[in-house]
Amino acid sequence: MLKFLKSLLEKKKQKPAEEVKAEDIEQWFAAEIKNLDLGKLGKEYFQQLARLKEQLIEKSHNLEKEDIPKEHAKVESRVKNIVKGHRNNYARMIRIFMESIKVEDRSFQSLAELQALYKFNEKLDTRLDELALHTAKSYQAAQHLFFQPVEAIFKLLQELNRLVKDLKNKLKEKKIDQLEEIKLLISSLHYQEEAGNDLKAKLQEREQVLPSWEKELESKEAELNKMEQSDDYRAYKELLRRKEIVNEELKAVEQEIYSYFSKLSKPLRRYERIAVESDLLTRYNEDCIKTFWQDKEMKILKSLEGMKKNLHNLRFDSKQQENFKQLIEKSEILAPLREKGKVLQERMEKIEKLLKKANINERIEELGKRIDSLNNIIKTVKEEIPEIKREIKEADKEKIFQQITEKVKDIFNKEIILI
Repeated sequence: MLKFLKSLLEKKKQKPAEEVKAEDIEQWFAAEIKNLDLGKLGKEYFQQLARLKEQLIEKSHNLEKEDIPKEHAKVESRVKNIVKGHRNNYARMIRIFMESIKVEDRSFQSLAELQALYKFNEKLDTRLDELALHTAKSYQAAQHLFFQPVEAIFKLLQELNRLVKDLKNKLKEKKIDQLEEIKLLISSLHYQEEAGNDLKAKLQEREQVLPSWEKELESKEAELNKMEQSDDYRAYKELLRRKEIVNEELKAVEQEIYSYFSKLSKPLRRYERIAVESDLLTRYNEDCIKTFWQDKEMKILKSLEGMKKNLHNLRFDSKQQENFKQLIEKSEILAPLREKGKVLQERMEKIEKLLKKANINERIEELGKRIDSLNNIIKTVKEEIPEIKREIKEADKEKIFQQITEKVKDIFNKEIILI
């Protein structure tokens, strides 16, 4: 019974939901931020920061000037110098750190100012951790001979650290880091109606143009099919078939040429060093097929004869010499191969000329490219249409209204109704 009465009292205490016009939500949000009344908090924070900055800079200067206390007079000079070095390093690092802190003077009433305060404090918190890490060794060493002034600086740093942590906790309690989410939702709300209209226009344009592209595709495919059934195209395909046959026969000839010269590659390379016609042999060794077709006078036959006579000078054993000699004597196959190749090359040239004259392939290629392009366009549009419909659905203002009200309740603990 008591729990029931308590829940009734709590319901009575709850304020009714506040109605806010969508066009006024930005001003309402700015007022709510101002009502957080964090201006005093921000100003007090920077006042304390300014005080600590001044004191730490002053004490770091004083530390560097501090004499070693009399009770440590008997400490070795070497130890004194080491400790002084750490003292100076500690004082210098503290001073440089504090001088780098920029003390702000703002009202801290707007979202931008509060976010700047939040980011400033977060960064300072991280930098303080880094400072503690980098000065730990110098701090511990300097304490041995300068305990009191070093400890005074350390206590001020502890106070600074508490100041930063305290503000961090207070800002998190107010959920300052989440206010940007409401701001973004409000911004999106202003553009939502316009964006929705743009999306609807885009959808209408896609749905209207799709049938015309599909009609063009159907026409182009019919035209291509008719062209591929024509006598001109059959003649063109026959030329391609003949070209392939000639090309295969030419490859077979060149394979025989390559096979012959590859077997003689070793003696040819050695003979190249002593032969008068070494340039020719160099070209044969680099690309025997290309050089063979360029060697219209068949000078290679004379070179092969010269090589046969000099086999005994090329540092091969008797068995190798005999094998190479037999290969050289088979050079009689080269002239018929050249003649056959020449005939095939002439046939290839004639076919190429005929293919060049037949422009049906170019027209078919153009049609094919247009058909591919239309297929891609149609595919893209068909994929875009449901995506645009989804975006239109997501552009519903009611959804954003709900997100804003949920965020307001979470951050400001207030019930609002957007109208």
